[in-house]
Amino acid sequence: MATFFTPTPKKSKSQRKNTVFELTIDAHDHAGNGLCLSSSPITIVSDALIGERCLVWFSKQTKKVNFAEISKVVEPSRLRTLPFCEYYEHCGGCSLQHTNAKHGLALKQKALKDYVTKQLKLERTFSNSTAWEMPVLSEIDYNENPVNTRYRRRVRLALDARNKDNIKIGFRARRSDAIVDIPKCAIASSMINDCLPALRQALVRLPSIHKIGHIVITEGETALQVALFTSRDLCKKSYAKLSALAQMLTIDIVVKSKGNDDICIHVNNASGEISDKAQKRFSNSAVVIEDMPGVKLGIESAHFLQINKTVNQGLIKKVKTWLAPEKKHTLYDFYCGSGNFALCLAKYVNSVQGFEGVAAMVKVATLNASVMAVDNCHFSLMDLSALPDLEKLSFAENAIAILDPSREGALELCQFLASKGIEKIVYVSCNPNSFARDAQYLLPYYELSKIATLDMFPFTKHIEVMALFTLHK
Repeated sequence: MATFFTPTPKKSKSQRKNTVFELTIDAHDHAGNGLCLSSSPITIVSDALIGERCLVWFSKQTKKVNFAEISKVVEPSRLRTLPFCEYYEHCGGCSLQHTNAKHGLALKQKALKDYVTKQLKLERTFSNSTAWEMPVLSEIDYNENPVNTRYRRRVRLALDARNKDNIKIGFRARRSDAIVDIPKCAIASSMINDCLPALRQALVRLPSIHKIGHIVITEGETALQVALFTSRDLCKKSYAKLSALAQMLTIDIVVKSKGNDDICIHVNNASGEISDKAQKRFSNSAVVIEDMPGVKLGIESAHFLQINKTVNQGLIKKVKTWLAPEKKHTLYDFYCGSGNFALCLAKYVNSVQGFEGVAAMVKVATLNASVMAVDNCHFSLMDLSALPDLEKLSFAENAIAILDPSREGALELCQFLASKGIEKIVYVSCNPNSFARDAQYLLPYYELSKIATLDMFPFTKHIEVMALFTLHK
Protein backbone atom coordinates (compact mmCIF):
# COMPACT_ATOMS: atom_id res chain seq x y z
CA MET A 1 0.00 0.00 0.00
CA ALA A 2 1.35 3.41 -0.92
CA THR A 3 2.02 5.91 1.84
CA PHE A 4 2.07 9.64 1.35
CA PHE A 5 4.13 12.25 3.19
CA THR A 6 2.05 14.64 5.24
CA PRO A 7 3.97 17.76 6.26
CA THR A 8 3.67 18.97 9.84
CA PRO A 9 1.44 22.05 9.86
CA LYS A 10 3.36 25.24 10.56
CA LYS A 11 2.54 26.98 13.80
CA SER A 12 1.16 30.49 13.66
CA LYS A 13 3.05 33.34 15.34
CA SER A 14 0.59 33.34 18.25
CA GLN A 15 1.05 29.57 18.68
CA ARG A 16 4.85 29.94 18.68
CA LYS A 17 4.62 32.70 21.30
CA ASN A 18 2.68 30.36 23.58
CA THR A 19 5.43 27.71 23.37
CA VAL A 20 8.36 28.95 25.47
CA PHE A 21 11.73 27.45 26.39
CA GLU A 22 14.24 28.44 29.04
CA LEU A 23 17.73 29.29 27.81
CA THR A 24 20.90 30.73 29.36
CA ILE A 25 22.85 33.28 27.33
CA ASP A 26 26.54 32.39 26.92
CA ALA A 27 27.86 35.01 24.48
CA HIS A 28 27.02 37.74 21.97
CA ASP A 29 27.21 37.81 18.19
CA HIS A 30 28.70 40.72 16.20
CA ALA A 31 25.25 42.36 16.01
CA GLY A 32 24.87 42.46 19.79
CA ASN A 33 22.32 39.64 20.06
CA GLY A 34 22.53 37.05 22.83
CA LEU A 35 23.76 33.54 21.98
CA CYS A 36 22.84 30.27 23.66
CA LEU A 37 25.72 28.00 22.64
CA SER A 38 24.46 25.01 24.64
CA SER A 39 21.28 24.63 22.59
CA SER A 40 21.22 22.47 19.48
CA PRO A 41 21.39 24.20 17.11
CA ILE A 42 22.76 27.48 18.48
CA THR A 43 20.04 30.00 19.34
CA ILE A 44 20.27 33.74 18.68
CA VAL A 45 18.14 35.69 21.16
CA SER A 46 17.31 39.34 20.46
CA ASP A 47 17.95 41.83 23.29
CA ALA A 48 19.48 39.24 25.63
CA LEU A 49 22.62 39.82 27.73
CA ILE A 50 25.36 37.38 28.77
CA GLY A 51 24.49 35.37 31.88
CA GLU A 52 20.74 35.92 31.67
CA ARG A 53 18.21 33.12 32.00
CA CYS A 54 15.31 33.81 29.69
CA LEU A 55 12.04 32.27 28.62
CA VAL A 56 12.02 32.58 24.83
CA TRP A 57 9.87 31.66 21.86
CA PHE A 58 11.30 30.75 18.47
CA SER A 59 10.58 33.28 15.75
CA LYS A 60 12.45 31.19 13.17
CA GLN A 61 14.05 27.74 13.20
CA THR A 62 16.56 26.26 10.76
CA LYS A 63 18.91 23.27 10.81
CA LYS A 64 21.94 25.41 11.66
CA VAL A 65 20.53 28.13 13.90
CA ASN A 66 17.39 29.14 15.78
CA PHE A 67 16.18 32.71 16.22
CA ALA A 68 14.28 33.60 19.36
CA GLU A 69 12.53 36.49 21.09
CA ILE A 70 12.36 37.03 24.85
CA SER A 71 9.06 36.21 26.53
CA LYS A 72 10.40 36.86 30.04
CA VAL A 73 13.80 37.51 31.62
CA VAL A 74 13.88 35.06 34.54
CA GLU A 75 17.30 36.05 35.86
CA PRO A 76 18.43 39.45 34.51
CA SER A 77 22.01 40.57 34.11
CA ARG A 78 23.24 43.27 36.49
CA LEU A 79 23.97 45.27 33.32
CA ARG A 80 20.33 45.31 32.23
CA THR A 81 18.75 48.76 32.54
CA LEU A 82 15.34 50.28 31.97
CA PRO A 83 15.05 51.93 28.53
CA PHE A 84 14.94 55.73 28.75
CA CYS A 85 12.62 56.02 25.73
CA GLU A 86 8.92 55.31 26.24
CA TYR A 87 8.64 54.00 22.66
CA TYR A 88 11.56 51.56 22.93
CA GLU A 89 9.44 48.39 22.95
CA HIS A 90 7.84 49.26 19.62
CA CYS A 91 10.16 51.61 17.70
CA GLY A 92 12.77 50.02 15.46
CA GLY A 93 15.28 52.85 15.90
CA CYS A 94 17.22 51.97 19.06
CA SER A 95 17.86 48.34 19.98
CA LEU A 96 20.40 48.56 22.83
CA GLN A 97 18.58 50.67 25.40
CA HIS A 98 18.21 47.62 27.66
CA THR A 99 21.82 48.21 28.75
CA ASN A 100 23.84 51.38 29.32
CA ALA A 101 25.76 52.97 26.47
CA LYS A 102 29.15 52.07 27.97
CA HIS A 103 28.32 48.37 28.08
CA GLY A 104 26.62 48.58 24.68
CA LEU A 105 29.81 50.01 23.20
CA ALA A 106 31.90 47.29 24.90
CA LEU A 107 29.63 44.64 23.36
CA LYS A 108 30.04 46.13 19.91
CA GLN A 109 33.81 46.52 20.28
CA LYS A 110 34.33 42.93 21.40
CA ALA A 111 32.05 41.60 18.68
CA LEU A 112 33.86 43.68 16.05
CA LYS A 113 37.29 42.61 17.30
CA ASP A 114 36.36 38.92 17.34
CA TYR A 115 34.72 39.10 13.93
CA VAL A 116 37.48 41.02 12.13
CA THR A 117 40.35 38.97 13.55
CA LYS A 118 38.58 35.73 12.65
CA GLN A 119 37.51 36.77 9.15
CA LEU A 120 40.93 38.18 8.28
CA LYS A 121 42.75 35.25 9.94
CA LEU A 122 44.80 37.56 12.12
CA GLU A 123 44.19 35.86 15.48
CA ARG A 124 47.84 35.37 16.44
CA THR A 125 49.26 38.71 15.41
CA PHE A 126 46.34 41.08 15.65
CA SER A 127 43.80 40.26 18.35
CA ASN A 128 45.93 41.71 21.18
CA SER A 129 47.77 44.22 19.03
CA THR A 130 48.21 47.89 19.87
CA ALA A 131 46.69 48.52 16.43
CA TRP A 132 43.32 48.69 18.20
CA GLU A 133 42.91 52.32 19.19
CA MET A 134 40.44 53.94 21.56
CA PRO A 135 36.97 54.32 20.05
CA VAL A 136 35.66 57.62 18.75
CA LEU A 137 32.93 58.48 21.25
CA SER A 138 29.68 60.35 20.97
CA GLU A 139 28.81 63.33 23.15
CA ILE A 140 26.32 61.47 25.34
CA ASP A 141 26.18 60.07 28.87
CA TYR A 142 27.73 56.59 28.95
CA ASN A 143 26.31 55.74 32.39
CA GLU A 144 23.31 53.80 33.69
CA ASN A 145 20.95 56.77 33.94
CA PRO A 146 21.81 58.95 30.95
CA VAL A 147 20.71 62.57 30.99
CA ASN A 148 22.15 63.56 27.63
CA THR A 149 21.07 61.08 24.94
CA ARG A 150 20.58 63.49 22.04
CA TYR A 151 23.17 62.95 19.33
CA ARG A 152 21.22 62.88 16.04
CA ARG A 153 21.21 66.06 13.96
CA ARG A 154 19.06 64.45 11.29
CA VAL A 155 15.97 62.25 11.48
CA ARG A 156 13.86 60.67 8.78
CA LEU A 157 10.18 60.35 9.65
CA ALA A 158 7.78 58.09 7.80
CA LEU A 159 4.22 59.30 7.23
CA ASP A 160 1.00 57.34 6.80
CA ALA A 161 -2.03 59.47 5.90
CA ARG A 162 -4.28 56.75 4.50
CA ASN A 163 -6.61 57.14 7.47
CA LYS A 164 -7.38 60.84 7.89
CA ASP A 165 -8.59 60.22 11.43
CA ASN A 166 -5.40 58.42 12.43
CA ILE A 167 -2.45 60.03 10.64
CA LYS A 168 0.86 58.56 11.78
CA ILE A 169 4.21 60.36 11.73
CA GLY A 170 7.17 58.50 13.19
CA PHE A 171 9.61 55.64 12.72
CA ARG A 172 9.26 52.09 11.45
CA ALA A 173 8.40 49.46 14.03
CA ARG A 174 10.77 46.66 14.99
CA ARG A 175 11.09 44.11 12.20
CA SER A 176 8.05 45.60 10.49
CA ASP A 177 7.03 48.22 7.93
CA ALA A 178 4.36 49.53 10.29
CA ILE A 179 4.80 53.13 11.45
CA VAL A 180 5.02 53.88 15.18
CA ASP A 181 3.50 57.30 15.82
CA ILE A 182 6.16 59.18 17.79
CA PRO A 183 5.68 62.82 18.86
CA LYS A 184 9.27 63.12 20.14
CA CYS A 185 12.58 61.30 19.77
CA ALA A 186 14.88 60.76 22.76
CA ILE A 187 18.05 60.64 20.63
CA ALA A 188 17.29 63.54 18.26
CA SER A 189 18.72 66.98 18.99
CA SER A 190 16.83 69.43 21.17
CA MET A 191 16.33 71.73 18.18
CA ILE A 192 14.61 68.94 16.24
CA ASN A 193 12.42 67.94 19.18
CA ASP A 194 11.42 71.54 19.88
CA CYS A 195 9.88 71.89 16.42
CA LEU A 196 8.12 68.50 16.28
CA PRO A 197 4.83 69.34 18.08
CA ALA A 198 4.01 72.39 15.91
CA LEU A 199 5.29 70.63 12.78
CA ARG A 200 3.07 67.61 13.37
CA GLN A 201 0.08 69.81 14.13
CA ALA A 202 0.57 71.76 10.89
CA LEU A 203 1.23 68.73 8.70
CA VAL A 204 -1.90 66.82 9.71
CA ARG A 205 -3.94 69.85 8.60
CA LEU A 206 -2.33 70.15 5.17
CA PRO A 207 -4.82 69.55 2.34
CA SER A 208 -2.07 67.71 0.42
CA ILE A 209 -0.72 65.59 3.27
CA HIS A 210 -1.57 62.38 1.38
CA LYS A 211 1.09 63.35 -1.19
CA ILE A 212 3.91 63.35 1.39
CA GLY A 213 5.91 60.12 1.59
CA HIS A 214 8.51 60.95 4.23
CA ILE A 215 10.10 63.87 6.05
CA VAL A 216 13.79 64.59 6.68
CA ILE A 217 14.65 67.09 9.42
CA THR A 218 18.24 68.34 9.58
CA GLU A 219 19.85 70.65 12.12
CA GLY A 220 22.30 73.04 10.48
CA GLU A 221 24.62 75.58 12.05
CA THR A 222 22.18 78.46 11.86
CA ALA A 223 18.82 76.98 10.87
CA LEU A 224 16.69 73.88 11.02
CA GLN A 225 15.56 72.46 7.69
CA VAL A 226 12.45 70.35 7.14
CA ALA A 227 12.38 68.54 3.78
CA LEU A 228 9.10 67.05 2.58
CA PHE A 229 9.48 64.33 -0.05
CA THR A 230 6.29 64.18 -2.08
CA SER A 231 4.89 62.00 -4.85
CA ARG A 232 3.27 64.99 -6.58
CA ASP A 233 3.25 68.76 -6.35
CA LEU A 234 1.32 70.19 -3.41
CA CYS A 235 -1.66 72.51 -3.76
CA LYS A 236 -1.31 76.30 -3.33
CA LYS A 237 -3.17 76.22 -0.01
CA SER A 238 -0.65 73.72 1.37
CA TYR A 239 2.26 75.93 0.30
CA ALA A 240 0.66 78.92 2.02
CA LYS A 241 0.33 76.94 5.26
CA LEU A 242 3.94 75.76 5.00
CA SER A 243 5.14 79.32 4.47
CA ALA A 244 3.31 80.44 7.62
CA LEU A 245 4.80 77.48 9.50
CA ALA A 246 8.34 78.38 8.39
CA GLN A 247 7.88 81.92 9.69
CA MET A 248 6.36 80.78 12.98
CA LEU A 249 9.06 78.19 13.78
CA THR A 250 11.95 80.09 12.14
CA ILE A 251 12.86 77.09 10.00
CA ASP A 252 13.58 76.44 6.34
CA ILE A 253 11.19 74.15 4.47
CA VAL A 254 12.07 72.36 1.24
CA VAL A 255 9.49 70.50 -0.83
CA LYS A 256 11.04 67.82 -3.00
CA SER A 257 8.49 66.65 -5.53
CA LYS A 258 9.17 63.92 -8.08
CA GLY A 259 9.80 65.38 -11.50
CA ASN A 260 9.81 69.00 -10.28
CA ASP A 261 12.46 71.43 -9.07
CA ASP A 262 12.80 71.85 -5.32
CA ILE A 263 10.64 74.58 -3.84
CA CYS A 264 12.36 76.31 -0.94
CA ILE A 265 10.70 78.40 1.75
CA HIS A 266 13.35 80.32 3.69
CA VAL A 267 12.85 82.20 6.93
CA ASN A 268 14.93 85.08 5.59
CA ASN A 269 12.17 85.71 3.05
CA ALA A 270 10.29 88.24 5.17
CA SER A 271 7.23 88.38 2.93
CA GLY A 272 6.64 84.67 3.43
CA GLU A 273 6.40 84.15 -0.32
CA ILE A 274 7.59 80.96 -1.93
CA SER A 275 10.84 81.30 -3.83
CA ASP A 276 12.79 78.89 -5.98
CA LYS A 277 15.64 81.35 -6.51
CA ALA A 278 18.93 81.05 -4.63
CA GLN A 279 18.97 83.00 -1.39
CA LYS A 280 22.22 81.50 -0.14
CA ARG A 281 25.67 81.17 -1.57
CA PHE A 282 25.25 77.43 -1.24
CA SER A 283 22.65 75.36 -3.06
CA ASN A 284 19.22 76.84 -2.37
CA SER A 285 17.91 73.60 -0.88
CA ALA A 286 21.02 72.79 1.19
CA VAL A 287 21.47 73.06 4.93
CA VAL A 288 24.88 74.38 6.01
CA ILE A 289 27.05 72.54 8.55
CA GLU A 290 30.45 73.43 10.00
CA ASP A 291 31.98 70.41 11.73
CA MET A 292 35.55 71.69 11.45
CA PRO A 293 36.44 75.37 11.99
CA GLY A 294 36.18 77.34 8.77
CA VAL A 295 34.92 74.40 6.71
CA LYS A 296 31.29 75.08 5.81
CA LEU A 297 29.50 72.48 3.73
CA GLY A 298 26.12 72.68 2.06
CA ILE A 299 24.32 69.33 2.49
CA GLU A 300 21.20 68.35 0.57
CA SER A 301 18.46 66.61 2.56
CA ALA A 302 18.46 63.68 0.12
CA HIS A 303 22.23 63.22 0.40
CA PHE A 304 24.37 61.38 2.92
CA LEU A 305 25.27 63.17 6.15
CA GLN A 306 27.18 61.89 9.17
CA ILE A 307 24.31 62.37 11.61
CA ASN A 308 26.53 62.44 14.71
CA LYS A 309 28.47 65.71 14.64
CA THR A 310 30.80 64.88 17.54
CA VAL A 311 31.81 61.51 16.10
CA ASN A 312 32.29 63.01 12.65
CA GLN A 313 34.65 65.61 14.14
CA GLY A 314 36.62 62.83 15.86
CA LEU A 315 36.60 60.79 12.66
CA ILE A 316 38.04 63.64 10.57
CA LYS A 317 40.74 64.32 13.18
CA LYS A 318 41.74 60.65 13.33
CA VAL A 319 41.84 60.39 9.52
CA LYS A 320 44.19 63.39 9.48
CA THR A 321 46.40 61.86 12.19
CA TRP A 322 46.58 58.48 10.48
CA LEU A 323 47.23 59.78 6.96
CA ALA A 324 49.67 62.48 8.19
CA PRO A 325 49.08 64.55 5.03
CA GLU A 326 51.85 66.79 3.70
CA LYS A 327 52.16 69.21 0.81
CA LYS A 328 53.87 66.52 -1.27
CA HIS A 329 50.76 64.31 -1.12
CA THR A 330 47.85 63.93 -3.48
CA LEU A 331 44.74 62.79 -1.62
CA TYR A 332 42.29 60.49 -3.42
CA ASP A 333 38.88 60.66 -1.74
CA PHE A 334 36.65 57.80 -2.93
CA TYR A 335 32.91 58.03 -2.20
CA CYS A 336 33.61 61.68 -1.40
CA GLY A 337 29.97 62.72 -0.99
CA SER A 338 29.60 66.46 -0.45
CA GLY A 339 33.28 66.87 0.50
CA ASN A 340 33.31 65.87 4.18
CA PHE A 341 36.94 64.70 4.11
CA ALA A 342 38.25 66.35 0.94
CA LEU A 343 37.49 69.92 1.95
CA CYS A 344 38.68 69.44 5.54
CA LEU A 345 42.05 68.02 4.43
CA ALA A 346 42.63 70.08 1.27
CA LYS A 347 44.84 72.70 2.93
CA TYR A 348 47.31 70.04 4.10
CA VAL A 349 48.00 68.43 0.69
CA ASN A 350 49.09 69.40 -2.80
CA SER A 351 45.74 68.46 -4.34
CA VAL A 352 42.60 66.40 -3.79
CA GLN A 353 40.86 64.18 -6.32
CA GLY A 354 37.35 63.29 -5.17
CA PHE A 355 35.25 60.56 -6.78
CA GLU A 356 31.55 59.92 -6.25
CA GLY A 357 28.90 57.81 -7.95
CA VAL A 358 26.00 60.25 -7.47
CA ALA A 359 26.03 63.15 -9.93
CA ALA A 360 24.07 65.51 -7.67
CA MET A 361 26.59 65.03 -4.86
CA VAL A 362 29.51 65.77 -7.20
CA LYS A 363 27.74 69.02 -8.10
CA VAL A 364 27.24 69.93 -4.43
CA ALA A 365 30.86 69.09 -3.52
CA THR A 366 32.11 71.26 -6.41
CA LEU A 367 29.86 74.11 -5.28
CA ASN A 368 31.07 73.74 -1.69
CA ALA A 369 34.69 74.02 -2.84
CA SER A 370 33.83 77.10 -4.88
CA VAL A 371 32.06 78.82 -1.97
CA MET A 372 35.04 78.13 0.29
CA ALA A 373 37.50 79.26 -2.41
CA VAL A 374 39.32 75.91 -2.25
CA ASP A 375 41.09 75.65 -5.60
CA ASN A 376 43.07 72.41 -5.19
CA CYS A 377 40.05 70.07 -5.12
CA HIS A 378 38.54 68.43 -8.17
CA PHE A 379 35.45 66.24 -7.95
CA SER A 380 34.49 63.69 -10.61
CA LEU A 381 31.55 61.40 -11.29
CA MET A 382 32.60 57.75 -11.44
CA ASP A 383 31.05 54.33 -11.02
CA LEU A 384 33.42 52.98 -8.38
CA SER A 385 32.16 49.43 -8.87
CA ALA A 386 32.94 49.38 -12.61
CA LEU A 387 36.42 48.09 -13.44
CA PRO A 388 36.54 49.75 -16.91
CA ASP A 389 36.02 53.14 -15.24
CA LEU A 390 38.55 52.43 -12.50
CA GLU A 391 41.20 51.42 -15.02
CA LYS A 392 41.13 54.97 -16.41
CA LEU A 393 42.58 56.23 -13.12
CA SER A 394 46.26 57.05 -12.75
CA PHE A 395 47.91 57.96 -9.47
CA ALA A 396 50.45 60.63 -8.65
CA GLU A 397 53.57 59.94 -6.63
CA ASN A 398 53.07 60.23 -2.87
CA ALA A 399 49.42 59.23 -3.12
CA ILE A 400 47.24 58.70 -0.05
CA ALA A 401 43.59 57.68 -0.09
CA ILE A 402 40.39 57.46 1.91
CA LEU A 403 37.41 55.20 1.23
CA ASP A 404 34.01 55.79 2.83
CA PRO A 405 31.54 53.55 0.96
CA SER A 406 27.95 52.62 1.73
CA ARG A 407 27.02 49.34 3.42
CA GLU A 408 27.70 47.46 0.17
CA GLY A 409 31.39 48.19 0.61
CA ALA A 410 34.10 48.77 -1.99
CA LEU A 411 34.96 45.32 -3.34
CA GLU A 412 35.91 46.24 -6.90
CA LEU A 413 37.72 49.39 -5.77
CA CYS A 414 39.83 47.49 -3.20
CA GLN A 415 40.68 44.85 -5.78
CA PHE A 416 41.82 47.62 -8.11
CA LEU A 417 43.71 49.74 -5.55
CA ALA A 418 45.59 46.88 -3.89
CA SER A 419 48.56 46.87 -6.28
CA LYS A 420 48.69 50.59 -7.13
CA GLY A 421 51.33 51.54 -4.56
CA ILE A 422 49.29 54.09 -2.62
CA GLU A 423 51.23 54.93 0.57
CA LYS A 424 48.32 54.84 3.02
CA ILE A 425 44.64 53.99 2.74
CA VAL A 426 42.04 54.78 5.40
CA TYR A 427 38.89 52.69 5.04
CA VAL A 428 35.77 53.94 6.89
CA SER A 429 33.01 51.35 7.00
CA CYS A 430 29.46 51.11 8.33
CA ASN A 431 29.35 47.35 7.71
CA PRO A 432 31.91 44.97 9.29
CA ASN A 433 30.91 42.23 6.83
CA SER A 434 31.80 44.16 3.68
CA PHE A 435 34.84 45.69 5.41
CA ALA A 436 36.30 42.26 6.25
CA ARG A 437 35.56 41.02 2.73
CA ASP A 438 37.26 44.02 1.08
CA ALA A 439 40.24 44.11 3.45
CA GLN A 440 41.31 40.65 2.32
CA TYR A 441 42.29 42.11 -1.06
CA LEU A 442 44.42 44.85 0.52
CA LEU A 443 46.29 42.69 3.05
CA PRO A 444 48.71 40.99 0.60
CA TYR A 445 50.08 44.47 -0.17
CA TYR A 446 49.33 46.36 3.05
CA GLU A 447 49.70 46.07 6.80
CA LEU A 448 46.55 46.69 8.82
CA SER A 449 48.29 49.26 11.03
CA LYS A 450 45.45 50.78 13.02
CA ILE A 451 41.77 50.13 13.62
CA ALA A 452 39.11 51.83 15.75
CA THR A 453 35.39 51.63 16.47
CA LEU A 454 33.19 54.64 15.75
CA ASP A 455 30.25 54.97 18.14
CA MET A 456 28.25 56.83 15.51
CA PHE A 457 24.93 55.36 16.68
CA PRO A 458 24.84 54.85 20.48
CA PHE A 459 21.98 52.76 21.90
CA THR A 460 21.84 50.72 18.67
CA LYS A 461 23.53 47.54 17.44
CA HIS A 462 24.99 49.44 14.51
CA ILE A 463 28.79 49.16 14.32
CA GLU A 464 31.11 51.46 12.38
CA VAL A 465 34.82 50.90 11.96
CA MET A 466 37.80 52.77 10.52
CA ALA A 467 41.14 51.21 9.62
CA LEU A 468 44.53 52.33 8.34
CA PHE A 469 46.30 50.22 5.72
CA THR A 470 50.02 51.01 5.27
CA LEU A 471 51.90 49.87 2.17
CA HIS A 472 54.47 47.13 2.79
CA LYS A 473 58.02 48.43 2.37
